[in-house]
Amino acid sequence: MKTHNIFLNTIMLFVLCVPTISQAADSEASAFEGMWTRDKLFGDWGGLRSGLGKHGIAFDIKLSQFYQSVEDGGVNENDEYGGKVDYVVNVDGEKLGLWKGLFLNFHAETQFGHSITGDAGDLTFPNTAMLWPLPGEQSTEVTGWTVTQGVYQKGDTALALMAGKINALDLVDMVFPNVGGGTDSFMNTNVLVTALPWLRYVKLSMLGAGGLMLKDGKIQGGLIFLDSNNATNNTGFPKLGDNGFITVGLYRFFFDLHGKPGSLSFLAAGSTGEYSVLERTEWVIGRTPTSVFVVPGVELEKERGPWSGGVYYDQILWQSGNKGERNVRFFTSVSIADDDPSFSDWSFMGQVEATGFFPSRPLDKMGIGGFYSGMTSKVKSEAEDLLGVSIQDLSGFEVYYSAAVTPSIHVTGDLQLINNPREVDDMAIIPGLRMVIDF
Repeated sequence: MKTHNIFLNTIMLFVLCVPTISQAADSEASAFEGMWTRDKLFGDWGGLRSGLGKHGIAFDIKLSQFYQSVEDGGVNENDEYGGKVDYVVNVDGEKLGLWKGLFLNFHAETQFGHSITGDAGDLTFPNTAMLWPLPGEQSTEVTGWTVTQGVYQKGDTALALMAGKINALDLVDMVFPNVGGGTDSFMNTNVLVTALPWLRYVKLSMLGAGGLMLKDGKIQGGLIFLDSNNATNNTGFPKLGDNGFITVGLYRFFFDLHGKPGSLSFLAAGSTGEYSVLERTEWVIGRTPTSVFVVPGVELEKERGPWSGGVYYDQILWQSGNKGERNVRFFTSVSIADDDPSFSDWSFMGQVEATGFFPSRPLDKMGIGGFYSGMTSKVKSEAEDLLGVSIQDLSGFEVYYSAAVTPSIHVTGDLQLINNPREVDDMAIIPGLRMVIDF
Protein backbone atom coordinates (compact mmCIF):
# COMPACT_ATOMS: atom_id res chain seq x y z
CA MET A 1 0.00 0.00 0.00
CA LYS A 2 1.37 3.42 -0.89
CA THR A 3 2.48 5.65 1.96
CA HIS A 4 -0.07 8.36 1.17
CA ASN A 5 -2.89 5.81 1.47
CA ILE A 6 -1.54 4.72 4.86
CA PHE A 7 -1.44 8.32 6.01
CA LEU A 8 -4.96 9.16 4.82
CA ASN A 9 -6.36 5.96 6.31
CA THR A 10 -4.65 6.76 9.61
CA ILE A 11 -6.29 10.17 9.71
CA MET A 12 -9.73 8.80 8.88
CA LEU A 13 -9.44 5.92 11.33
CA PHE A 14 -8.30 8.18 14.16
CA VAL A 15 -11.01 10.78 13.56
CA LEU A 16 -13.68 8.10 13.38
CA CYS A 17 -12.40 6.34 16.51
CA VAL A 18 -12.18 9.41 18.74
CA PRO A 19 -15.88 9.37 19.70
CA THR A 20 -15.72 5.61 20.37
CA ILE A 21 -12.64 5.95 22.54
CA SER A 22 -14.25 8.78 24.47
CA GLN A 23 -17.49 6.86 25.07
CA ALA A 24 -15.56 3.82 26.24
CA ALA A 25 -13.57 5.93 28.67
CA ASP A 26 -16.63 7.58 30.23
CA SER A 27 -20.25 7.15 29.28
CA GLU A 28 -21.28 10.53 30.66
CA ALA A 29 -21.99 13.29 28.15
CA SER A 30 -19.62 15.70 29.89
CA ALA A 31 -16.67 13.39 29.32
CA PHE A 32 -17.60 12.99 25.66
CA GLU A 33 -17.83 16.74 25.20
CA GLY A 34 -14.51 17.21 26.98
CA MET A 35 -12.75 15.12 24.35
CA TRP A 36 -13.81 17.66 21.75
CA THR A 37 -13.04 20.81 23.75
CA ARG A 38 -9.82 20.22 25.69
CA ASP A 39 -6.49 21.23 24.15
CA LYS A 40 -4.77 17.96 25.15
CA LEU A 41 -6.09 14.64 23.86
CA PHE A 42 -5.70 12.87 27.22
CA GLY A 43 -6.59 15.96 29.24
CA ASP A 44 -5.23 15.76 32.79
CA TRP A 45 -3.94 12.20 32.31
CA GLY A 46 -6.05 11.02 35.24
CA GLY A 47 -4.71 13.75 37.51
CA LEU A 48 -1.04 13.25 36.62
CA ARG A 49 -0.66 16.55 34.79
CA SER A 50 -2.24 18.68 37.56
CA GLY A 51 -0.45 16.72 40.27
CA LEU A 52 2.96 17.35 38.73
CA GLY A 53 1.95 20.94 38.03
CA LYS A 54 1.56 21.61 41.74
CA HIS A 55 5.24 20.74 42.08
CA GLY A 56 6.29 22.93 39.16
CA ILE A 57 6.61 20.15 36.56
CA ALA A 58 4.84 20.57 33.22
CA PHE A 59 5.14 18.12 30.33
CA ASP A 60 3.95 18.01 26.74
CA ILE A 61 3.96 15.18 24.21
CA LYS A 62 3.23 15.96 20.57
CA LEU A 63 3.00 13.55 17.64
CA SER A 64 3.45 15.04 14.17
CA GLN A 65 2.91 12.94 11.02
CA PHE A 66 3.69 14.01 7.46
CA TYR A 67 3.01 12.84 3.97
CA GLN A 68 4.72 14.84 1.23
CA SER A 69 5.30 14.17 -2.44
CA VAL A 70 7.67 15.70 -4.99
CA GLU A 71 5.07 15.48 -7.73
CA ASP A 72 7.26 17.15 -10.35
CA GLY A 73 10.78 18.57 -10.59
CA GLY A 74 13.30 18.60 -7.77
CA VAL A 75 16.02 15.96 -7.61
CA ASN A 76 13.77 12.92 -7.53
CA GLU A 77 9.99 12.55 -7.95
CA ASN A 78 9.04 10.58 -4.87
CA ASP A 79 6.62 10.50 -1.95
CA GLU A 80 7.37 9.72 1.69
CA TYR A 81 5.56 9.24 4.99
CA GLY A 82 7.32 10.09 8.24
CA GLY A 83 6.89 11.76 11.55
CA LYS A 84 8.30 12.74 14.87
CA VAL A 85 7.40 12.84 18.54
CA ASP A 86 8.40 15.79 20.72
CA TYR A 87 8.73 15.31 24.48
CA VAL A 88 9.08 18.55 26.43
CA VAL A 89 9.42 18.94 30.21
CA ASN A 90 9.58 22.33 31.95
CA VAL A 91 10.36 22.66 35.67
CA ASP A 92 9.78 25.67 37.93
CA GLY A 93 12.53 25.27 40.53
CA GLU A 94 10.78 27.33 43.20
CA LYS A 95 7.60 25.22 43.09
CA LEU A 96 9.74 22.08 43.17
CA GLY A 97 11.22 23.22 46.47
CA LEU A 98 14.55 24.48 45.17
CA TRP A 99 14.93 28.26 44.82
CA LYS A 100 13.29 31.24 43.21
CA GLY A 101 14.06 32.10 39.60
CA LEU A 102 15.32 28.62 38.63
CA PHE A 103 13.83 27.02 35.51
CA LEU A 104 14.81 23.75 33.84
CA ASN A 105 13.89 22.69 30.31
CA PHE A 106 14.25 19.29 28.64
CA HIS A 107 13.47 18.48 24.98
CA ALA A 108 13.78 15.04 23.40
CA GLU A 109 12.68 14.02 19.91
CA THR A 110 11.96 10.80 18.04
CA GLN A 111 12.04 10.72 14.24
CA PHE A 112 10.52 7.84 12.27
CA GLY A 113 9.76 7.12 8.62
CA HIS A 114 11.28 9.28 5.90
CA SER A 115 11.24 12.82 4.54
CA ILE A 116 11.32 14.07 0.94
CA THR A 117 13.94 16.72 1.82
CA GLY A 118 16.66 14.98 -0.18
CA ASP A 119 14.30 14.48 -3.11
CA ALA A 120 13.32 18.16 -3.19
CA GLY A 121 16.96 19.30 -3.30
CA ASP A 122 19.77 20.81 -1.26
CA LEU A 123 18.82 23.75 0.97
CA THR A 124 15.12 23.54 0.04
CA PHE A 125 14.10 22.34 3.55
CA PRO A 126 10.41 21.56 2.78
CA ASN A 127 9.91 19.89 6.19
CA THR A 128 11.48 21.74 9.12
CA ALA A 129 10.28 19.35 11.81
CA MET A 130 11.97 16.36 10.15
CA LEU A 131 15.40 18.00 10.34
CA TRP A 132 15.61 17.03 14.03
CA PRO A 133 17.23 15.07 15.64
CA LEU A 134 19.26 14.65 12.42
CA PRO A 135 18.03 14.94 8.81
CA GLY A 136 17.24 11.56 7.34
CA GLU A 137 18.02 9.51 10.47
CA GLN A 138 15.45 7.54 12.47
CA SER A 139 16.41 7.91 16.10
CA THR A 140 15.50 9.30 19.51
CA GLU A 141 17.80 11.96 20.95
CA VAL A 142 17.88 14.62 23.63
CA THR A 143 18.13 17.70 21.40
CA GLY A 144 17.96 20.32 24.12
CA TRP A 145 18.32 20.87 27.84
CA THR A 146 18.80 24.22 29.56
CA VAL A 147 19.16 25.64 33.04
CA THR A 148 17.90 29.22 33.41
CA GLN A 149 18.34 31.38 36.50
CA GLY A 150 16.70 34.75 37.00
CA VAL A 151 19.18 37.19 38.53
CA TYR A 152 17.33 40.51 38.53
CA GLN A 153 13.80 41.85 38.22
CA LYS A 154 12.38 45.34 38.50
CA GLY A 155 8.90 46.12 37.27
CA ASP A 156 8.33 44.48 33.89
CA THR A 157 12.07 44.05 33.19
CA ALA A 158 14.06 40.94 34.15
CA LEU A 159 17.52 39.50 33.53
CA ALA A 160 18.35 35.79 33.39
CA LEU A 161 21.36 33.56 32.78
CA MET A 162 21.00 30.42 30.66
CA ALA A 163 23.27 27.44 29.93
CA GLY A 164 22.97 23.95 28.44
CA LYS A 165 22.40 22.24 25.11
CA ILE A 166 20.49 24.75 23.01
CA ASN A 167 18.19 23.47 20.28
CA ALA A 168 18.38 26.04 17.45
CA LEU A 169 14.66 25.79 16.74
CA ASP A 170 13.80 26.20 20.42
CA LEU A 171 15.98 29.33 20.51
CA VAL A 172 14.06 30.78 17.55
CA ASP A 173 10.78 29.85 19.24
CA MET A 174 11.80 31.72 22.40
CA VAL A 175 12.14 34.93 20.40
CA PHE A 176 9.43 34.36 17.77
CA PRO A 177 6.76 32.01 19.22
CA ASN A 178 4.63 32.42 16.09
CA VAL A 179 7.23 30.64 13.93
CA GLY A 180 5.92 27.27 15.06
CA GLY A 181 8.78 24.96 14.14
CA GLY A 182 7.06 23.34 11.18
CA THR A 183 4.32 21.60 13.17
CA ASP A 184 1.56 24.22 13.47
CA SER A 185 2.18 26.79 10.73
CA PHE A 186 4.41 26.81 7.62
CA MET A 187 6.52 23.70 7.02
CA ASN A 188 9.39 25.12 4.93
CA THR A 189 12.33 26.44 6.96
CA ASN A 190 13.03 29.19 4.44
CA VAL A 191 9.48 30.54 4.83
CA LEU A 192 9.68 30.43 8.63
CA VAL A 193 12.93 32.44 8.89
CA THR A 194 15.71 33.70 6.59
CA ALA A 195 17.70 30.56 7.33
CA LEU A 196 20.42 30.18 4.70
CA PRO A 197 22.77 33.06 5.63
CA TRP A 198 23.05 31.55 9.13
CA LEU A 199 23.40 27.86 8.41
CA ARG A 200 27.08 27.66 7.48
CA TYR A 201 27.98 27.72 11.19
CA VAL A 202 24.71 27.50 13.18
CA LYS A 203 24.05 23.84 14.01
CA LEU A 204 20.93 21.91 14.95
CA SER A 205 21.82 21.77 18.66
CA MET A 206 24.82 23.36 20.38
CA LEU A 207 26.29 23.66 23.86
CA GLY A 208 26.06 27.25 24.98
CA ALA A 209 25.54 29.86 27.67
CA GLY A 210 24.53 33.48 27.85
CA GLY A 211 22.31 36.18 29.27
CA LEU A 212 18.78 37.26 28.38
CA MET A 213 16.82 40.44 29.04
CA LEU A 214 13.03 40.09 29.24
CA LYS A 215 10.25 42.66 29.11
CA ASP A 216 6.74 41.59 30.12
CA GLY A 217 7.91 37.98 29.84
CA LYS A 218 9.14 38.38 26.25
CA ILE A 219 12.80 38.27 25.23
CA GLN A 220 13.95 41.79 24.39
CA GLY A 221 17.70 41.24 24.19
CA GLY A 222 20.37 38.65 24.64
CA LEU A 223 24.00 37.67 24.21
CA ILE A 224 24.71 33.95 23.83
CA PHE A 225 27.95 32.03 23.27
CA LEU A 226 27.70 28.66 21.49
CA ASP A 227 30.06 25.84 20.63
CA SER A 228 30.49 25.31 16.89
CA ASN A 229 29.88 21.53 16.96
CA ASN A 230 26.53 19.85 16.39
CA ALA A 231 25.37 18.07 19.57
CA THR A 232 21.93 16.66 18.75
CA ASN A 233 23.12 13.06 19.01
CA ASN A 234 25.92 13.49 21.57
CA THR A 235 26.77 15.41 24.74
CA GLY A 236 28.87 17.94 22.83
CA PHE A 237 31.63 17.96 25.47
CA PRO A 238 34.31 15.75 23.77
CA LYS A 239 34.78 18.26 20.89
CA LEU A 240 33.99 21.41 22.84
CA GLY A 241 35.85 24.38 21.32
CA ASP A 242 37.85 22.40 18.75
CA ASN A 243 36.59 24.67 15.95
CA GLY A 244 36.01 27.89 17.81
CA PHE A 245 32.84 29.40 19.19
CA ILE A 246 29.78 31.30 17.98
CA THR A 247 28.55 34.59 19.39
CA VAL A 248 24.90 35.60 18.90
CA GLY A 249 23.48 39.00 19.83
CA LEU A 250 19.85 40.14 19.75
CA TYR A 251 17.89 43.29 20.56
CA ARG A 252 14.20 43.85 19.95
CA PHE A 253 11.95 46.91 20.05
CA PHE A 254 8.27 46.47 20.99
CA PHE A 255 5.63 48.96 19.87
CA ASP A 256 1.98 49.40 18.89
CA LEU A 257 0.96 50.43 15.38
CA HIS A 258 -2.60 51.78 15.31
CA GLY A 259 -3.25 49.86 18.51
CA LYS A 260 -1.86 46.58 17.17
CA PRO A 261 1.30 45.03 18.72
CA GLY A 262 4.49 44.71 16.68
CA SER A 263 8.22 44.28 17.10
CA LEU A 264 11.44 45.03 15.23
CA SER A 265 14.36 42.71 15.97
CA PHE A 266 18.05 42.99 15.11
CA LEU A 267 20.26 39.89 15.17
CA ALA A 268 23.98 39.49 14.55
CA ALA A 269 26.24 36.45 14.86
CA GLY A 270 29.65 35.18 13.91
CA SER A 271 31.94 32.21 14.41
CA THR A 272 35.66 31.98 15.07
CA GLY A 273 35.80 28.56 13.40
CA GLU A 274 37.12 27.54 9.98
CA TYR A 275 34.80 26.39 7.20
CA SER A 276 34.87 25.84 3.45
CA VAL A 277 32.23 27.22 1.10
CA LEU A 278 31.15 23.76 -0.12
CA GLU A 279 31.62 21.99 3.19
CA ARG A 280 28.83 19.58 4.08
CA THR A 281 26.43 20.87 6.72
CA GLU A 282 24.23 18.88 9.13
CA TRP A 283 21.17 20.67 7.75
CA VAL A 284 21.46 19.07 4.30
CA ILE A 285 20.49 15.67 2.96
CA GLY A 286 22.49 14.98 -0.21
CA ARG A 287 21.59 11.78 -2.09
CA THR A 288 23.34 12.40 -5.41
CA PRO A 289 27.06 12.61 -6.22
CA THR A 290 26.56 16.07 -7.73
CA SER A 291 25.09 17.50 -4.54
CA VAL A 292 26.35 21.01 -3.81
CA PHE A 293 27.67 19.74 -0.48
CA VAL A 294 29.35 16.52 -1.64
CA VAL A 295 32.81 16.98 -3.13
CA PRO A 296 34.43 13.53 -3.12
CA GLY A 297 38.21 13.40 -3.08
CA VAL A 298 38.67 17.19 -3.09
CA GLU A 299 40.46 19.09 -0.32
CA LEU A 300 38.57 22.35 0.08
CA GLU A 301 40.19 25.59 1.15
CA LYS A 302 38.92 26.79 4.52
CA GLU A 303 38.17 30.32 5.64
CA ARG A 304 37.83 31.58 9.20
CA GLY A 305 35.12 33.76 10.68
CA PRO A 306 31.77 33.53 8.86
CA TRP A 307 29.24 36.11 10.04
CA SER A 308 25.61 37.03 9.45
CA GLY A 309 23.06 39.61 10.49
CA GLY A 310 19.34 40.08 10.13
CA VAL A 311 16.31 42.28 10.73
CA TYR A 312 12.92 40.79 11.62
CA TYR A 313 9.63 42.71 11.58
CA ASP A 314 6.56 41.16 13.21
CA GLN A 315 3.20 42.99 13.10
CA ILE A 316 -0.40 42.16 13.99
CA LEU A 317 -2.65 43.61 11.28
CA TRP A 318 -6.03 42.59 12.71
CA GLN A 319 -7.13 40.97 15.94
CA SER A 320 -10.27 39.95 17.77
CA GLY A 321 -11.13 38.17 20.99
CA ASN A 322 -10.36 38.96 24.62
CA LYS A 323 -6.65 38.22 24.16
CA GLY A 324 -6.38 38.85 20.44
CA GLU A 325 -6.32 35.11 19.82
CA ARG A 326 -8.03 35.59 16.47
CA ASN A 327 -5.64 37.63 14.34
CA VAL A 328 -3.85 38.28 11.08
CA ARG A 329 -0.08 38.61 11.35
CA PHE A 330 2.55 39.92 8.94
CA PHE A 331 6.09 38.63 9.45
CA THR A 332 9.13 39.42 7.30
CA SER A 333 12.91 39.40 7.52
CA VAL A 334 16.10 40.13 5.61
CA SER A 335 19.45 38.52 6.45
CA ILE A 336 22.92 38.99 5.04
CA ALA A 337 26.20 37.09 5.38
CA ASP A 338 29.76 36.93 4.08
CA ASP A 339 30.57 35.67 0.58
CA ASP A 340 33.06 33.04 1.75
CA PRO A 341 32.69 30.60 3.50
CA SER A 342 28.89 31.11 3.75
CA PHE A 343 26.87 29.55 0.93
CA SER A 344 24.18 32.26 0.90
CA ASP A 345 25.04 35.93 1.29
CA TRP A 346 21.49 37.28 1.56
CA SER A 347 17.93 36.10 2.00
CA PHE A 348 14.43 37.55 2.19
CA MET A 349 11.20 35.99 3.44
CA GLY A 350 7.68 37.27 3.99
CA GLN A 351 4.48 35.68 5.21
CA VAL A 352 0.91 36.54 6.12
CA GLU A 353 -0.78 34.20 8.56
CA ALA A 354 -4.32 34.20 9.95
CA THR A 355 -5.54 32.42 13.09
CA GLY A 356 -9.29 32.02 13.59
CA PHE A 357 -10.09 34.29 10.67
CA PHE A 358 -13.52 32.69 10.31
CA PRO A 359 -15.63 33.14 13.48
CA SER A 360 -17.00 29.61 13.18
CA ARG A 361 -13.43 28.17 13.03
CA PRO A 362 -11.53 30.02 15.80
CA LEU A 363 -8.69 27.46 16.01
CA ASP A 364 -7.99 27.09 12.29
CA LYS A 365 -4.86 28.66 10.80
CA MET A 366 -3.90 29.52 7.25
CA GLY A 367 -1.00 31.29 5.63
CA ILE A 368 0.80 32.26 2.47
CA GLY A 369 4.51 33.00 2.28
CA GLY A 370 7.57 33.09 0.07
CA PHE A 371 11.35 33.45 0.14
CA TYR A 372 14.32 34.31 -2.05
CA SER A 373 17.93 33.46 -1.13
CA GLY A 374 20.98 34.59 -3.05
CA MET A 375 23.73 31.99 -3.36
CA THR A 376 27.22 33.46 -3.01
CA SER A 377 29.44 34.03 -6.03
CA LYS A 378 31.99 31.77 -4.33
CA VAL A 379 29.54 28.84 -4.16
CA LYS A 380 28.56 29.33 -7.79
CA SER A 381 32.14 29.42 -9.04
CA GLU A 382 33.38 26.53 -6.86
CA ALA A 383 30.44 24.30 -7.78
CA GLU A 384 31.04 24.99 -11.48
CA ASP A 385 34.80 24.47 -11.28
CA LEU A 386 34.87 21.40 -9.00
CA LEU A 387 31.60 19.64 -9.83
CA GLY A 388 30.55 21.03 -13.19
CA VAL A 389 27.24 22.05 -11.59
CA SER A 390 25.59 25.39 -12.39
CA ILE A 391 24.09 27.03 -9.29
CA GLN A 392 21.27 29.57 -9.24
CA ASP A 393 19.55 31.49 -6.45
CA LEU A 394 16.99 29.62 -4.36
CA SER A 395 13.37 30.76 -4.20
CA GLY A 396 10.03 29.31 -3.17
CA PHE A 397 6.40 29.73 -2.20
CA GLU A 398 4.15 28.01 0.34
CA VAL A 399 0.45 28.08 1.17
CA TYR A 400 -1.32 26.05 3.86
CA TYR A 401 -4.59 25.60 5.72
CA SER A 402 -4.65 23.92 9.14
CA ALA A 403 -8.06 22.67 10.33
CA ALA A 404 -8.72 21.91 13.99
CA VAL A 405 -10.56 18.59 14.12
CA THR A 406 -10.53 19.11 17.89
CA PRO A 407 -8.39 21.56 19.91
CA SER A 408 -5.80 18.79 20.28
CA ILE A 409 -5.88 17.41 16.71
CA HIS A 410 -4.97 19.50 13.67
CA VAL A 411 -4.88 18.37 10.04
CA THR A 412 -3.08 20.57 7.50
CA GLY A 413 -3.04 20.71 3.73
CA ASP A 414 0.14 22.25 2.31
CA LEU A 415 1.54 23.17 -1.11
CA GLN A 416 5.11 24.29 -1.87
CA LEU A 417 6.76 25.41 -5.11
CA ILE A 418 10.56 25.55 -4.92
CA ASN A 419 13.27 26.51 -7.41
CA ASN A 420 16.22 24.26 -6.58
CA PRO A 421 19.72 25.83 -6.48
CA ARG A 422 20.89 23.41 -9.18
CA GLU A 423 19.89 24.83 -12.56
CA VAL A 424 19.41 21.34 -14.06
CA ASP A 425 16.53 20.64 -11.67
CA ASP A 426 13.02 21.79 -12.56
CA MET A 427 10.83 23.60 -10.06
CA ALA A 428 9.77 21.17 -7.32
CA ILE A 429 5.99 20.95 -6.84
CA ILE A 430 5.37 19.55 -3.35
CA PRO A 431 1.86 18.90 -2.00
CA GLY A 432 1.64 17.56 1.52
CA LEU A 433 -0.50 16.61 4.49
CA ARG A 434 0.29 16.97 8.17
CA MET A 435 -1.53 15.69 11.25
CA VAL A 436 -0.49 16.87 14.72
CA ILE A 437 -1.84 15.45 17.98
CA ASP A 438 -1.14 17.06 21.36
CA PHE A 439 -1.37 14.48 24.13
